[in-house]
Amino acid sequence: MITSTEFISLVHAAIPRFQRYPLNRQQVECILAEPTMPLMIVAGPGSGKTTVLVLRTLRLVFLDGLMPENVVITTFTRKAADEIRSRLIEWALDIMEYLIQSPPNPTAPDFARRLESIDINRFVTGTLDSICEDTLNVHRDPGDRPPVLVEGFVGNALLAREGMFPSGALDNPELYVYLAQFTRDGQAPRNFGEAVQVCRALVDRLIQDRVDITAFGAGTTHTSARRCIASILQSYKAYMAQTNRMDFAGLEEVFLDRLSQGRLQRFTSVIRAILVDEYQDTNPLQETVYFELARQTQASFSVVGDDDQSLYRFRGATVELFCHFQLASTQQSLVCPLLV
Repeated sequence: MITSTEFISLVHAAIPRFQRYPLNRQQVECILAEPTMPLMIVAGPGSGKTTVLVLRTLRLVFLDGLMPENVVITTFTRKAADEIRSRLIEWALDIMEYLIQSPPNPTAPDFARRLESIDINRFVTGTLDSICEDTLNVHRDPGDRPPVLVEGFVGNALLAREGMFPSGALDNPELYVYLAQFTRDGQAPRNFGEAVQVCRALVDRLIQDRVDITAFGAGTTHTSARRCIASILQSYKAYMAQTNRMDFAGLEEVFLDRLSQGRLQRFTSVIRAILVDEYQDTNPLQETVYFELARQTQASFSVVGDDDQSLYRFRGATVELFCHFQLASTQQSLVCPLLV
């Protein structure tokens, strides 16, 4: 619709915020970086990473001709996702209103029709978990049941009842000794309730790190404990699969399985761009989901993050995935610094 130079001028003219605080050179470079190559934006504190992420998204629509429904944007928390969506809608409305009043090429017959066809409410935004859940509900095959998401107390109760009790965890003292290395104080769980909580963190991490559970159970140290944990996870996953229940780690795992099997094509067929905020908080399972989505859709792929702000390692985040993104995605990735 417009050129790259015109897009930056459009942002400055149409959005009141940027009339007062124009974009700096680094922000412009990140926004206009070539969309056909994977892009890693290294964003320091206060550098305006959310601003850049939103404007790069709008650039894909108003400069590159994508429709909002072609774009998937994820971040780590619901609050951050709401903020991104709010800015997307607000700034897109500013741009569209400005273009209606001052079209770059008033004589182009398809310009007005193209502008009218853009529905800014159709951007796919949210946490990866929320997008996985929505997709498994809305875009499932006719024979697939919608997921029943369980979390917190309910999830732990199911883990205890369907995994730990059948596996003899209650009467396995070596298990408690092994779990001590995963507690905050390095002490064995004092009761079964604490053991459930530590087991929950451990089995989630085994799933998120995509560990071969058979190989884990066959380890030569803490043999009895490892076998017990492997049995817990296998029994728990079997029950969850039979009853179509999913915790958050299981939700992402099921999503990846169906994605890899080509069973989510009604979702993937329209994706043309994937943008990921807070990539430093991504775990290996989530990275595999993103890479598989990008592989299947050949979508433009951009990630934003700061390795100094990895806050969720206790929930499986692996900051090395961000640091090694260029090697993991493709040797032709672009790295764009966004530092203050």
